[in-house]
Amino acid sequence: MRLRLGIWSALAVVVFGALLAAIPAVLEAAHVHWPAWPIALAGALVTALVGLAKPVTDTVTQGWANRTKRNLDRRDRARDLEHAIGGRDKGLPRAGDITDRALLGIHPSIPLPSGADPSLSAELPLYIPRDIDADLRAWITAHQESGGFLLLVGPAASGKTRCAYELVHDVLADWPMFTPSIAAQLTDYLEANPALGRLVIWLDETQKFLGPSGLTTATVRRILALPRPAIIIGTIWPQHYDAFTNQPGIPSSDTQQDSREILTMIAHRKDLLPGFSGAELDRAHSLARRDPRIDQAMSETASANLPEILAAAPDLISRWLNAADPYGAAVISAAVIAHRCGHPEPLPTAVLETLAETVLTPAQRGRATSGWFPAALEWARCPVRGPVAPLTPQATTPGAIEGDQVSDVLVQHASRHKDAPGHNISEPTWQLLIELATPLACQTIADVAYQQRHDHRAPITECAIRKAADDGNVTAMSNLGALLDEQGKKDQAEQWYRRAADAGNAGAMFNFGLSLFKHGKRDQAEQWYRKAADAGHASAMFNLGNLRRELGEEDEAEQWYRRAAETGHTRAMSNLGALLDEQGKDHEAERWYRRAAETGFPTAMFNLGLLLDRQGKTDQAEHWYIQAARTGHVGAMSSLAVFLAEQGKDDEAERWYRRAAETGFPTAMFNLGLLLDKQGKTDQADQWYRQAAAAGDTAAMINLGVLLAEQGKDDMAEHWFRQAADTGRGVAKFNLQVLGVLAFEEGKDEQSAQWHRKSPPSDRPDE
Repeated sequence: MRLRLGIWSALAVVVFGALLAAIPAVLEAAHVHWPAWPIALAGALVTALVGLAKPVTDTVTQGWANRTKRNLDRRDRARDLEHAIGGRDKGLPRAGDITDRALLGIHPSIPLPSGADPSLSAELPLYIPRDIDADLRAWITAHQESGGFLLLVGPAASGKTRCAYELVHDVLADWPMFTPSIAAQLTDYLEANPALGRLVIWLDETQKFLGPSGLTTATVRRILALPRPAIIIGTIWPQHYDAFTNQPGIPSSDTQQDSREILTMIAHRKDLLPGFSGAELDRAHSLARRDPRIDQAMSETASANLPEILAAAPDLISRWLNAADPYGAAVISAAVIAHRCGHPEPLPTAVLETLAETVLTPAQRGRATSGWFPAALEWARCPVRGPVAPLTPQATTPGAIEGDQVSDVLVQHASRHKDAPGHNISEPTWQLLIELATPLACQTIADVAYQQRHDHRAPITECAIRKAADDGNVTAMSNLGALLDEQGKKDQAEQWYRRAADAGNAGAMFNFGLSLFKHGKRDQAEQWYRKAADAGHASAMFNLGNLRRELGEEDEAEQWYRRAAETGHTRAMSNLGALLDEQGKDHEAERWYRRAAETGFPTAMFNLGLLLDRQGKTDQAEHWYIQAARTGHVGAMSSLAVFLAEQGKDDEAERWYRRAAETGFPTAMFNLGLLLDKQGKTDQADQWYRQAAAAGDTAAMINLGVLLAEQGKDDMAEHWFRQAADTGRGVAKFNLQVLGVLAFEEGKDEQSAQWHRKSPPSDRPDE
C-alpha cells in the first residue's frame, strides 16, 4: 500500500509541477501580461516540488528498473531453457531423431578405418546386443502407460549409456526427449510445462542431478505422477550410487535423504557389468565381420572388456600415466582432480593451469618455459585414437572455448587405483580449488565433499558452501544451515535457515522445523512445518500429518497426508493408507497402498499384502509379500513365511524364516524354531528357540523349556520356565506344575514335590 501511495504521490507532484511550469508559456501565447512575481513564485514552487518528489521518483524509478531487470532475467532464463531443449517453436526433438553421441554422453569410439562399409556410422560402432536388453525392453513396455525411472548402474566404458540409447531408439523413438545438463533445468522445465505429455527425460551421469543442491523426491514423484507418462532414463557409476545410498546416518537436512530415496525407492536399478558374457562375445564375433572396429577391438584383447577397448580406454590411461610430456600429464591430472572434487564441466582453463602447477615437481617447475601451459593443454587435448582424447574442449559459441571435459575413463581409473594421480586429494588442493571456483561451482564441490564426509571433509564442505551462500545462493544458505546443525552449531544454523527462509526457500523452512523438533521444540517446529507446507513442501505436509496423528487428531492428520500424497510423496501415501485401514476404509486404503507400493516403497507393499491377505485375496497378498520381502523388509519376510507355512510349503517358509531370523527378528526366530521342532529337527529348533528367548521372546522361553524337559534336562527347563514366569506368563507357571505331575506319575515322589514347591500359584494357562 505504501508503495502505491508513493507512486501516485510522485505522479501527482510531477503533473502539478508540469502544469505550473507551463503557465508562463500559455500566458505569453495568449498575449496576457501578468506581473513578474507570480510567475517567479510559480517557478520556485515547481523547483521545490520537483525537489520534494525526487526521492520518491528515484525510488519508484529504481523499483521499476529492478522489476524490469527481473522480468528480463526471467525472459533470458526462459530463452536459455528454450535453446537448451530445441526452442519453443520447434518443441522437443523425438528420441529417435537424436543421434548426437556427445549430447547423450556416449564415449567416442576408436576410428572407422578408411575403405570400410559406407553404411556404417563413423560415430558409433554396430551395437552388440547385451543380455540385459530383453529385460530392459520388458520394463519399458510395462511402464509406457504409467511412467517410471530406469537406472542403469555400471562403471565407465561398460556400455550402459549406449545400451540405454539403443533401448530408447528401439522402444520410445516417437516420444519427445529432454536432455537437461543440470537439475535446475529439469525443475524449470517442469514449472514451465506443468502438464507434460509423453516424455523421455535423459539423465546421463545421474549423480550430477543429485545431492543437497539436486533433485528432490517431490520433483521426481511429481514428474512420475503426471496423468500422461514420463520415463526417466539414468546412468550412474556403482561408486556414486554407493556414496549416495550407504550413508553413516541421516543428517538433519532432508536433501541427502532425497538422493537416497530417489535411487533406492523410486529408480528401478539394473546392473550392467563391464565384462561381456559368452553369449555377448558370440554376438560380437558375428558383428566383427561387418564392423572392422569390433574386429580390431577383439583382436587386441583376450578379455571380455570390449566396451573399454572400443572406447580406447587402455590408450587413454597409457597416454596419461606413461606420458611423453610431463606438463601435459599434469594438466590431465589437474582435470581429473577438479572433476573428482565436483567442479562442474567444462573445467575453466585458469582452474586447470593453477592446479597443474601444484602437480608438477619443483624440478619440472624450474625447467618450465613461459608458455608451458598452452603447449601442455594442447598435448592433453590430442586424440589417442580417432576422436578419443583425454581432454575435449567445450564451447557454446564456435571459437569461444569455455573449458574442457575430461574423459571419465581417467576419472574412474583415479578413483579405483590408489597409486594413480588424483586418487588422494589433499585438503590444501581442495581449498585451492574452492578459491579458484565460482560460487555456483562451489555448490557442487560442497555436494561432493559432503558425500565424502566420512573422510573428514566437513571443513571443506563448509568452506565451499559458505562461498556459495555468501554470494546469495538461497539453496546454499539452507544447506549451510543443515551442515552447521549437523555439527551442533545450533545458533549459526538458525541464522542461515532464517536467511534462506526469509528469501522464500521452503526447504530451509522445513529443515529449520526438523532442527527445532530434534531439539525438543515441538510447537516451534510445527510452525515452521506449516510455513513450509504452505509453500508447497511435501515432506513438511507429511511431518505435520505425523504430528497430528500422534496427538490423536486423525481428521487433520488425514488432511495433511492427503495433501502430501497428492504431490506423489510415497511415505504420505503409505501412511494415509494405514490411517484409512485403521478406520476400516479398506477400498480407499488399498488404493493408496497400491500407489505407494508401485513406487517400490517396502512398507506399503507389506501393508498391502496384509490387507489383501485379510480380504482372502491370497494370490495378490503373496505377490506383495514377496515384493516387500525382496527389498529386505523383515516383517514381510516373516509374514510371507507364515503365509507359506499355512499352505504347507514348509521348505519355502523355512527359507524366508531364516532370512528374517538372521536379521535378529525374534518372532521369526521363534517361528523358525516351531517349524524345525515340528519337523523333528530338535537341535536346530533348540538353537533358534534360544536366540529368540535371549532376545526376550516369552513364547520361545516356554517352548525351549518344554523341549528341554522332554530331553530330561529339568534344571535347564526350570530356568527358562522361570524366565517366562517372571514376565507374568501363566503358561510358564502352569508348566512348572506339569513337570511336578509328570515326576509323580513316574514314581519320582521327591522330585515331584520339589517341582510343586518351585511352582508359583496359578490357575489355568493364559494361552
